Amino acid sequence: MKKKRWIGTTGALLLSLAALLSGCTAQTGTVDEQGLRPHLAVDLQLPAELAPGESGQVTLDVALLGDPITAEVIFAYWPEGEPGNAVEAAASSEDKGRYQTDLVLPEEGIYVVRAQVAADGLEVMPAKWLAIGEDAVRQLAVLEAAQAQEAPAAGGGGHHH
Repeated sequence: MKKKRWIGTTGALLLSLAALLSGCTAQTGTVDEQGLRPHLAVDLQLPAELAPGESGQVTLDVALLGDPITAEVIFAYWPEGEPGNAVEAAASSEDKGRYQTDLVLPEEGIYVVRAQVAADGLEVMPAKWLAIGEDAVRQLAVLEAAQAQEAPAAGGGGHHH
């Protein structure tokens, strides 16, 4: 009797080990040249200058593993600190991987412009600030400087001995 039990236990252990190993190999997937799992690369571009009430174009380039891809893109913008007042803007595309929309900001101030991007089961939401008017440009410079001081140093982190 004991022999049969040992064989049964060994068989179950081998089956579990085989399942574990096959599960690990199934998870490898595609990786880039640095060995990282694929991710969406996006480049959100805002107008250099824009006056209140003037139309300006926002552009977004989307790539996966260096190749432009088709994605679902929705743009949104709102006054800084007021995400509840977000306005969505439909994205159009004339070239694969490039999306754009026109936006008109009603008054001077700092705005957040964000794109919600989904493709191949991946999702990113890049956002940038856009300043309209001289006062807003100065306020944004102060805001960005304060944010840069709060950010941890690149490559730093951790306490080493």
